[in-house]
Amino acid sequence: MSRDDLNNFIHAVEHNFLLRKAIRNCKENQVEILKVAKDHGFKITIKDLQEDSKAEAINSWFISSKIDPLKKL
Repeated sequence: MSRDDLNNFIHAVEHNFLLRKAIRNCKENQVEILKVAKDHGFKITIKDLQEDSKAEAINSWFISSKIDPLKKL
């Protein structure tokens, strides 16, 4: 599944200096990021990147809208 590849790719970028450097040189261009991923054996798509952005936005909303429980007196 490409979602798993996206998570694995992100993990690899976080832990590999050369891969981080390659991503920094992409200038935020999704096509370039996908090429770097493909060159390193990861099968991700633009749709994966878009869905990940949506998932992050939803997760952020849930975190920010969390209601703390009432304190017992």
